Amino acid sequence: MNAREKIFAKIATALDGAGHKAVREQNARARIGAHDRGPVPKRGQKTGQELIDEFVNEAVRADGEVIKLKSTNEIVENVFSIAQSLNGSAKANICIAPNLALSALDWADDNVNISFGPASPSDNVGVSFAHTGVGETGTLVLLSGPESPVSINFLPDVHVVAIFSDDILPTYEDVWDILRNNNDVGPIMPRTVNWITGPSRTADIEQSLLLGAHGPRRLVILLIDDKKT
Repeated sequence: MNAREKIFAKIATALDGAGHKAVREQNARARIGAHDRGPVPKRGQKTGQELIDEFVNEAVRADGEVIKLKSTNEIVENVFSIAQSLNGSAKANICIAPNLALSALDWADDNVNISFGPASPSDNVGVSFAHTGVGETGTLVLLSGPESPVSINFLPDVHVVAIFSDDILPTYEDVWDILRNNNDVGPIMPRTVNWITGPSRTADIEQSLLLGAHGPRRLVILLIDDKKT
């Protein structure tokens, strides 16, 4: 028996002394299944326009940029504008998630290189559509899948994320509630759930803030005030 096995054996012995294993497992499954929520602070109880305003304020506080749009039809011109503003990119490479709402737009432009699907290290701009957002922290929630390659969240230097204002929820717990119940065949989670709050950053080196250490150095949120169709 190696050290790891000895440690777990001691834990099991101690737990068995506190109650039968089958009862403990049953209680654990019941607690997990109940999804009990903890206390929610006041900032997580906002609704309507106050919720949207809080999302914007928190996203900006985390060094994200927020551009408010009236409809999805304004996405392309804003992405092209962002791509053209990049220094040293005569012809920017833009990688777009094959999301239905994004794929339906007219991306034809000779001044940029457009691709759909997973990102590559040569992509300057990545474009995604968020599943939901969290007003409490200004966080974007992106789910992995065919329409949302995870590589777009990390490889491009600039990450542009579109989100409907209707998809902004007050708290993390609200998002998890939706994820647990958004599949007709049961609570099947995506392989990856990425929670993105501002651009990538670290202060590991001499406590100096460095943007873009583990992903995009710039995050632009396109907040769409239109109804989802």
